[in-house]
Amino acid sequence: MSTVTDSDLKELKDLILGIDKKLDVHIARTDERFKSIDQRFDQIDQRFNDLQLQIDQRFEQVDKRFEQVDKRFEQVDKQFEQVNKRFEQVDKQFEQVNARINTFTLGFLGIVGVLVTGLLGIIGKVVFFPNP
Repeated sequence: MSTVTDSDLKELKDLILGIDKKLDVHIARTDERFKSIDQRFDQIDQRFNDLQLQIDQRFEQVDKRFEQVDKRFEQVDKQFEQVNKRFEQVDKQFEQVNARINTFTLGFLGIVGVLVTGLLGIIGKVVFFPNP
């Protein structure tokens, strides 16, 4: 076989050193790419965190608005209850007035009936039994 000379060894050493330098460059580039990817992931995480905070704040605002609306509905319900009580009072007063009017009407019609009966009696006596 052939013998390995110093020049062959030097050439192999140079090739290995060249490949080693290229690998170092590629590793450095890959590390830079990984760092940039990590930075992007960190930025994305930060954006997600910011969005989560904004969403939480908006949900809190919506919850506060719902609570305000609920309070307003409770106030409106109380006002409706008061109005219903007033209507019930007015209905009771109408019933009382109706009872009074019915009593008055019966009394008035009774008096009118007595007067009409008396007048008919007088007219009947005059018509059927005239005085000579």
